[in-house]
Amino acid sequence: MRTDHRLAQQPVVDIADLAGELITLWAPPGSSYYSDLLLGACRRAGFEPDYVVSRVQGAATVVAPLTTGSAAFVTHPAGRMLDGRVVVLDLLPSLLVPAQALWQRHTHSAIRDLLVARG
Repeated sequence: MRTDHRLAQQPVVDIADLAGELITLWAPPGSSYYSDLLLGACRRAGFEPDYVVSRVQGAATVVAPLTTGSAAFVTHPAGRMLDGRVVVLDLLPSLLVPAQALWQRHTHSAIRDLLVARG
């Protein structure tokens, strides 16, 4: 979020503290699993999120607070960014995004075999 945001001075932010805040998404709900995951996390925290879909596609997600004035969920480490104009805060509870990978049957991958073995 922008460093002048009311929550910006906190070391961590509970997702429930984002109730009433505008949140940036990069795709409309229903067209992106990630957007749906973020909105679902807000709903589980007890609020229906207000959101805007960013028109600045391809930019780093950490730029969203500057281009939309909203909060954004990002994967950057906590700290100040963009010459101190944006601050990334740790979120509670942590949001974990599932990872998926596909391989063609005829290919070989040591990493895939390791992941499947650890299943």
